[in-house]
Amino acid sequence: MAIDRTPEGELNANTEYFDAGLRHQVGIRSFTGSEVNEILHLFEQADQRFTKELRSQLQGLKNTAIIDLDEKLAFVLAAITESRNELMGTFRKRFRKSLDDLARVEIDFEERLINSALPFTPELNQVAPALLTAIVR
Repeated sequence: MAIDRTPEGELNANTEYFDAGLRHQVGIRSFTGSEVNEILHLFEQADQRFTKELRSQLQGLKNTAIIDLDEKLAFVLAAITESRNELMGTFRKRFRKSLDDLARVEIDFEERLINSALPFTPELNQVAPALLTAIVR
């Protein structure tokens, strides 16, 4: 792809916009990659802890009245559900701030990009961040 330049050799607005957008996406991919790696790490830790706790609890069931396979499966399913609910709570606490920060970065990026690409300052209607957050949650 040829790069559009003005007669003076400067990048034109479309090329600058494309370049800024591409650079921004590289940063976003880096951010999301690190967040995904942390999520995978948290899943792995939770699964190891869950496996250890479940084995211990199942060992304790050997000498109880729970003999029926359906009862054992119900017990295991309840344990899995509880473990995943705890993990989701951890995700909400851990990633809420970083996602809120990312939203602010995105808003700032878009505003700067629009303002730098247009020869005038647009007056855009803005939705309050609290309203957007309430809608998303």
